[in-house]
Amino acid sequence: MDVRATATTGEIRHAQERVALHVRSYGSQTNPVVAPEHRPRSHREYGDWPPERFISWGRTIGPHVGGLIESMFGSERHPELRYRSALGVIRLAKSYGAERADAACRRALEIKSPSYRSVQTILKHGLDRIALPLDSEEPQSAAQGAPAHEHVRGAEYFDKEEME
Repeated sequence: MDVRATATTGEIRHAQERVALHVRSYGSQTNPVVAPEHRPRSHREYGDWPPERFISWGRTIGPHVGGLIESMFGSERHPELRYRSALGVIRLAKSYGAERADAACRRALEIKSPSYRSVQTILKHGLDRIALPLDSEEPQSAAQGAPAHEHVRGAEYFDKEEME
């Protein structure tokens, strides 16, 4: 493949034959320009689906699956960039079952990590079967949650008289 770019066009050639020619875009990298005919066939098949189709499909598996997929699309300016992740979450339900997938999505939402990778990791390690600790009325200090270790010193180590 050879790429030739001028100030106004971009050209791609393979074996001296032009494969594509497009007007050059100077938009930001966060707004890619993708011609539908350059997308893989599998992407074109679901590329025009509205996000609501994925959300309702997720809700048929469980309310938290639908909520997670909705959350994934809610944070994306270009929802089509989340289609594969949404389909991945739906596929996890086929592998692990609807009940476990819904529990994993609930956990991912609770820890504020609504992504395919989070749900996959939760299911892989069986964390969907373990309840999250309930938040108490008063926040825990860092020392309460710190592991016991000889190099971890608490407040009692520092005497106010020594500090002066």
